[in-house]
Amino acid sequence: MELSEAKQLASILNGRKIGEETTDAIRISAKSAGLVIIFGASDDLAQIEGAINDEVSCCDGGAMLFRDGKLYSSDCDDESCPHEIRIQEDCKRIEILWCKEDPYCWTYKTNIPHEVFDIFEGDTKYCRGIIIDSKDLKWN
Repeated sequence: MELSEAKQLASILNGRKIGEETTDAIRISAKSAGLVIIFGASDDLAQIEGAINDEVSCCDGGAMLFRDGKLYSSDCDDESCPHEIRIQEDCKRIEILWCKEDPYCWTYKTNIPHEVFDIFEGDTKYCRGIIIDSKDLKWN
């Protein structure tokens, strides 16, 4: 998938309001193009739509990890587990930032190539969402 397609999708999503971020047609098109749309939904959730459909609980921020192109979730309860640490080091990472970049409630930080779009609550910027090509969520 070309980054230009992500840029085109970002321009379509830019300026939308909370609750109207995407449509069925947009989700279907994003999925067929291999694009992943990520944006904040409520005060404790990152929504993932398109080539991947999921959500990440992230009260006060956090991170989402991708392993082999899929959202990674650990079942390990031991945060210091060497095996788990090694697995997470091999994941692609997106930092989920809650109220860290004015004027947004939600922003995302990653070194994965991406395009951005803004979601509004009324006239106020609420979320700076991102669009990623699903192939960039895999290690070469």
